[in-house]
Amino acid sequence: MAMVAPIAAQAMTVDQFLAKANALKAQGMMALLSPDIGVLKAEMADAVTALKADKAARKAAGQPPRVCAPEGTKLTQNEMLGSLAALPPAQRAGSLKDGVSQVMRNRFPCH
Repeated sequence: MAMVAPIAAQAMTVDQFLAKANALKAQGMMALLSPDIGVLKAEMADAVTALKADKAARKAAGQPPRVCAPEGTKLTQNEMLGSLAALPPAQRAGSLKDGVSQVMRNRFPCH
């Protein structure tokens, strides 16, 4: 009997995230019935959680932060989606976590 190793879920790219978000926007109010809303919320929550963990790890290691956003800073949905869409194609092909990190670094650079 052969053993099959579980396949790890691939992180969603920025382009994939934007494609799903734009498809939902096009549905209008019907989008509220789509399971993709939960998928997108979970993907964004995972990206934000990973960035917070990275920030804490850098602080614990005595390294400077990559993002200097005031505590409690949140971008609106439109601000985040617009900023992700404005990333260069090579960055949009990367993970959502990396894209969100770049958006935050662009908006809240450390000087």
